[in-house]
Amino acid sequence: MWTEFHRRVAELPDDERSVFEMHYYLDLPQAEIAAALALHPRKVSRLWLAATDKLSDCLAGSGN
Repeated sequence: MWTEFHRRVAELPDDERSVFEMHYYLDLPQAEIAAALALHPRKVSRLWLAATDKLSDCLAGSGN
């Protein structure tokens, strides 16, 4: 299941993947991600939600 999860992360659109990786893997707060990527904090929040929605949809369908 984890292999599939990481594969799906790699398939996210670039902006969503960047936010997801920085928050999930590097444990950075969204405010720091916004500053690092020169994005509005609300945009970072939207990208995080979009990424997690896509990942949950994919993994829910995997039967695990």
